[in-house]
Amino acid sequence: MQRRSFLQTGAAAALAMHAPLWAQDKSPISIIMPVGGGTGVDTSTRILADVVSRELQRSVILENKPGADTMIATQHVLNGPTDGSRVLLISPSNMVLVPLVNKKLAFKPETQLQPVILSVRGGAALIVKAGRHRTLAEFVADAKANPGKLSVATYGGHYYKLLALLIQHELGIELNSVQYKDPAPAMADVVGGNVDAMVIDAGAAREFFRAGKTQILALTHESRPQAFLDVPTFRELGYPGLTAYVWIGYAVKAGTPPEVVQRLYRAFSVALKSPEYVSYMEKSSAGSELIDFDADKTRAYVQEERKRFAALIDKTGYTV
Repeated sequence: MQRRSFLQTGAAAALAMHAPLWAQDKSPISIIMPVGGGTGVDTSTRILADVVSRELQRSVILENKPGADTMIATQHVLNGPTDGSRVLLISPSNMVLVPLVNKKLAFKPETQLQPVILSVRGGAALIVKAGRHRTLAEFVADAKANPGKLSVATYGGHYYKLLALLIQHELGIELNSVQYKDPAPAMADVVGGNVDAMVIDAGAAREFFRAGKTQILALTHESRPQAFLDVPTFRELGYPGLTAYVWIGYAVKAGTPPEVVQRLYRAFSVALKSPEYVSYMEKSSAGSELIDFDADKTRAYVQEERKRFAALIDKTGYTV
């Protein structure tokens, strides 16, 4: 009992020392981005960074380090100090999918990264060319009548490829997968009738849907988002297993003092609710929602995502 009491007292004293030191530190905080500049997530994070800077009374800068399936940015944070000065943008890629898919990767996010906050999540859409299929039921019937003949486009890293596999598994259909590096050429081929369907971020699907060039068959949201009140979700059509989100958040290197993590969380939480950030989200992020999970909730959420995708990878035999 005496030893335990001594350790608890020591831990409390360590936190007490870290808190004022960190509060007085005016050196810059870097948010390390696994994506390039000019992307939507880059723009939104810059808005957050301005508010976080005001809250912490410290400079906050963004460093874009894309490449190697998000691992260049991730490794940069892991190579840094445990003082909260390097904050990593996290997503399904670096927290779940890359470590699961790349078995040679010596990176374990559950032990090497400390979540700070899960900030935003957004659903995806299954789309077809306007007039090709009017409903999800029509699409499923066509796919079952012609197994392996209908094509589905995906793009980017692992997430949308795996989501397309999940859709096929849950709907009981087999599609011919067509991979693209970026969404724009994939969307062009859907509109042009060169591919039959596409799995895409819901916000990115809105313009072509509203212009009458595509039809959204279903959304992966739990319930219809405000921007798509006229579009059904997979859940309401009888496929609750197809509720899925792309999410982003922020983390620091494991071993960062809890008080520092909490201070970062509070600053990001305030930034999420700031007028400038809310306004940006309302204008540019259709189908996305603010989450504001703290460190513990974020860790639990990511663990559930890891279990889910690990099971999917095992079932489908998905590889790089």
